[in-house]
Amino acid sequence: MIAKKPKQESLSWFFPPLERRGQPLAPRWLFARRLAINVGIALTVVLASLFAGMLGYRYLEGLSWLRSFGHAAMILGGMGPYQEPVGDGSKLF
Repeated sequence: MIAKKPKQESLSWFFPPLERRGQPLAPRWLFARRLAINVGIALTVVLASLFAGMLGYRYLEGLSWLRSFGHAAMILGGMGPYQEPVGDGSKLF
């Protein structure tokens, strides 16, 4: 009988198993790869949120792209919008 190999997960390249206590630290290249992957994921989430906010301000409030960027960036930064939203849909957004 042939032994089956355990199924390797598709995300194992992105998230290799971490070291356990007592094991030697990961080499620098592996640390750099882990850091780059996590920075890329965080940057993607922030940029997607910024773009969604820009679209919301652009089409619900009718602001220009530049003002939409400013409002969305202020909301993501925790400062709040420049001015109160006008429409009910944009207040909910």
